[in-house]
Amino acid sequence: MTTAKTNKPPVVILGGSSNALAVARSLGKHGVDIYLSVLERNCATFTRYAKKVFPIQDKKQVDAVWSDLLLRGSHPELHGSIIFPCNDDGLEFIARHRKELEAHYILDDSETDFVLAMLNKRKTMDMARAAGIPIPLYAAVERREDIAGIDRNIKFPLIVKPQHSHLFQKAFNGEKLFFVNNWEELEARLEQVLSHGLKVILSEMIPGPDTQLASYYTYIDKNGQLLFHFTKRVVRRFPKNNGQGSYHITEWVEEVAEIGKKFFLGVGLRGLGNVE
Repeated sequence: MTTAKTNKPPVVILGGSSNALAVARSLGKHGVDIYLSVLERNCATFTRYAKKVFPIQDKKQVDAVWSDLLLRGSHPELHGSIIFPCNDDGLEFIARHRKELEAHYILDDSETDFVLAMLNKRKTMDMARAAGIPIPLYAAVERREDIAGIDRNIKFPLIVKPQHSHLFQKAFNGEKLFFVNNWEELEARLEQVLSHGLKVILSEMIPGPDTQLASYYTYIDKNGQLLFHFTKRVVRRFPKNNGQGSYHITEWVEEVAEIGKKFFLGVGLRGLGNVE
């Protein structure tokens, strides 16, 4: 991690929503200058802790907006800031422009190829399996020819998950995934996603209420040291079983921490990591 010139360098938050708001509030309370670049009228844009907001009118414009903001020298007052991504678009932007950004900003210890691999659900599944982590059964569909290769005895319901969530959400107005209950629904959804040039995985549905969802967070520095551990679990989502978390509880979940730590050490994470 590049050394900061001051004790409290400014922070530029890229993307996100409630998480971006939480970061802005937490750091802002400690006297950190916060700059936000998120979608227009996003909840984070209303925080009093933002020194300035650079709104994005269309989620398809994020790369252009952030390139102008951070790479073209139009805002030299941001130089020396920590860049803090709060969604997949932000992670991808930093990964693809890391060399240019490092010249003027403070970045975490993440590695470009690793970040890009983790943004792909298929590659993440393969990495988890190689690290000895149990994963759901899945099949990849990347072209129309793959549909013919799907086992006709496959059990429904299934989840059609994007390999790249942020690209899928742009194509389908924020939808995260599709549930399908039979072959007709599956074929129709696959035709939809393939028509947008998207790649997906078909995953078995793991039964259980939203309260079964929990997540593990850590930061692993360039020397492989874990700097903190944190777990939380979901109490409620809206809509049920598919929506955003509307009620979380901070709670130490030992099993989740053990599996999360094993996963991140096994795949070679550097930087901030979160696994659900």
